[in-house]
Amino acid sequence: MLRHGRPRQSLFNADPESLVAGLLAGRAQTQLRQLPRDERLDEATMTRLLADRLSSLGPQQRQWVRDATAVAAYHAEVGGPVVKLLIRDDAPQFTWLTEQLALGWVHEARHYTKLLPCFAPHLKRLDHFMQRFWEYDDALLA
Repeated sequence: MLRHGRPRQSLFNADPESLVAGLLAGRAQTQLRQLPRDERLDEATMTRLLADRLSSLGPQQRQWVRDATAVAAYHAEVGGPVVKLLIRDDAPQFTWLTEQLALGWVHEARHYTKLLPCFAPHLKRLDHFMQRFWEYDDALLA
């Protein structure tokens, strides 16, 4: 979506190297440096390079490399806008995507659902608040 329908690209530069450095063991980091540096790659080429040069990586490690190089290519875009602030849910896959991240306001509800009032008046106030909270959410959606 952020690439406006253009095919996925990968770019290995200092960004993905630093992003995955703490996630990969020493041998894998050495293999990672075998990827062409500062060269945009299409998805098929990246898949082939991962199979040929980083064959010892497990599926999760390959996905980290694939995601990190895709984000690096996105950050290096020159032909279109690059999103600086992303309002998102709490899914970890968005962590690397933009310079700034924010949770949508609806995530505030998580804090209130953890409350366990012991007294009836407090329970009633919380129930009333949550009812109003979700009514507001419904109104925004409408």
